[in-house]
Amino acid sequence: MKRIRLLYLSALFLTVTAGNTSLWGQTPTTAEDFYNRGCAYFKNGDYDSAIEDFIEVTWFVPNNPLPYYNLGVTYGCKGEYDNAIANYNHAIRLNPNFAEAYNNRGNAYVSKSDYNQAIADLTLAIQINPNYIEAYVNRGNAYDFRGDHDIAIEDYNKAIRLNPNYAKAYFERSIAYSSKKDYDSEIADLTQAIRIDPNYVGAYFNRGAAYSNKKDYDSAIADYTQAILLNPNFADAYNNRGYAYILKGDYDKAIADFEATLRINPNHAKAKANLEAARKRGK
Repeated sequence: MKRIRLLYLSALFLTVTAGNTSLWGQTPTTAEDFYNRGCAYFKNGDYDSAIEDFIEVTWFVPNNPLPYYNLGVTYGCKGEYDNAIANYNHAIRLNPNFAEAYNNRGNAYVSKSDYNQAIADLTLAIQINPNYIEAYVNRGNAYDFRGDHDIAIEDYNKAIRLNPNYAKAYFERSIAYSSKKDYDSEIADLTQAIRIDPNYVGAYFNRGAAYSNKKDYDSAIADYTQAILLNPNFADAYNNRGYAYILKGDYDKAIADFEATLRINPNHAKAKANLEAARKRGK
């Protein structure tokens, strides 16, 4: 069954006044003005305007790595990974010990499926900051994507030793266990993630998939239902719950879930196929 996975970027570097929208509609005159307004645009989801302002900052302070780093974060949010990497490169040239830039550049390489380069960057981030929990998790993800599940688990273990209450590390380790078809360990990790964060939508969703793999469809349906309660527009949760209903022979509920999936996402190919199958079986 489908799982969801995330990459963990280090955040934008903000100044004390960042996020203040008082500059909107005015003409910035200093590097700080452009920088703060760019951060505000970023927080508002206006990435193009944020990029314009961070570029302006680079003209004022060409030797400061922070605007280049923020450009990398913003381009990454737009899915423009080559531009993100180019700006992280510039930030790192200006500050070779910029651990967050290595972490984020590593994530950009993961997004490009260049796992070897990602691992190299994330290893540098960890060498600079041996307590960089997110970098261990991200390197674990890169190893897991590369098929090195046991090495990935070692990195997740390190993150958990650094912070036993870091729900994301349990969540990501659970996916490595899933790749090894160790569904009991997967469920145990997701249960721990949910204990730490009872509103962890992705953990309920992935645990539902694990239960489905174990043919425990009632538990799977319960977890998908909880994911839907937390996020009523979670199309994949409706689709997966519908498929669990098919496997239980409850075709009416399956049809209702696939129809709900398609109301949220009319182009959901799996839901279309599943709906057709449920209607045929339910006749």
